[in-house]
Amino acid sequence: MRHKPKENFILPHRPPLTKREMDVFQCLSIGHNSLVIASAMGISRKTADVHKQNIKGKLGLKSQRELLVLAIQWGKKYLE
Repeated sequence: MRHKPKENFILPHRPPLTKREMDVFQCLSIGHNSLVIASAMGISRKTADVHKQNIKGKLGLKSQRELLVLAIQWGKKYLE
């Protein structure tokens, strides 16, 4: 059974991220690229990229740059 957060605490009023998407987002927030994320999570690089695309769609982001900026900002707020 998949764990789905009840609320998207990254951007309210957007679909919530799955546990795996949140794991990928957290990895992005500390500067990991798709290859490092894939290795750390035991998934393929392609799967890591799919998770990133899904995150972008759920958060209404248009580019990889927007995703990285948001992830880093989130990391500074919640991981430090």
